[in-house]
Amino acid sequence: MWFCKDIERVYLGKKVEDGHKNSEATRFKANKLIDGVSQSRLNGKSISHNMSNILSMLDECKAHLVGK
Repeated sequence: MWFCKDIERVYLGKKVEDGHKNSEATRFKANKLIDGVSQSRLNGKSISHNMSNILSMLDECKAHLVGK
């Protein structure tokens, strides 16, 4: 599994300074901003900026669990 440099770059699409990470995470959760994250950002096929392959990895795990 991979994320670009920082997880907030995937979910927010921007760099968050260290001193603001907690408040940004609180705002993200309180405003349910996860609903606005594009699936394409979470289903990357190769490493690139503001991307992750977490959905692909979760699909693989699900396939292994269902297959047992």
